[in-house]
Amino acid sequence: MDKTLSMGLMVLLASSCNGLAVIQPRAVPDPKMVLYRLGDVDVAPVAGDPASVVVGVRPFTAVPELAGDALVAFSSPVEVQRAIQHSWVSGLRQVVTDATIRGLDRARVFERVGPASAMPHATLHLQGHILGFHEEDSPEGVSAVVRLRLELASADTHVTLGPPVVVEARRPVEAADAEGRWVALVGGLGEALGEALSNAAPSLREQLRY
Repeated sequence: MDKTLSMGLMVLLASSCNGLAVIQPRAVPDPKMVLYRLGDVDVAPVAGDPASVVVGVRPFTAVPELAGDALVAFSSPVEVQRAIQHSWVSGLRQVVTDATIRGLDRARVFERVGPASAMPHATLHLQGHILGFHEEDSPEGVSAVVRLRLELASADTHVTLGPPVVVEARRPVEAADAEGRWVALVGGLGEALGEALSNAAPSLREQLRY
């Protein structure tokens, strides 16, 4: 018996169970998705020898405006735009956590820095909260903005060593076309993250004195 499938949008999949046939819709291709990652960020070394502590970095959290994987632009003080076709390869929080670990470890701010989950004998834990990691449009131009709140705490007692360290850094974003905009934004965010961590590192090290 003939069966007509309209416009080729349905495909017939034969099932080996009792000779039944299952009709399912053909998958429609998703629009082009571009994934981004951060390279190694440059964190300035702190003067003196590395602090003789092992620091485990806990997964960063983020403000609701930055929830999800898409790159975000603040196009005005009240407008938030998500570029759904331009996303972080492993989610914003994981991308920033991983880049922070690599940056602080390479800069030898502490004796060793790694993921808290992989360092059961860490002396301290570093918790980060992402307050800003976005494009910001203003009359002065377009900027990549990074704003972080960082806290060091005892890995055993979870008592913080001092007040949160809040840092912010900006980089101008310049691109010749719409596609280049996102590449330029990611590059600017990486540079701004390195500057923010460079500014935070001395304050975090200073908390070890108390």
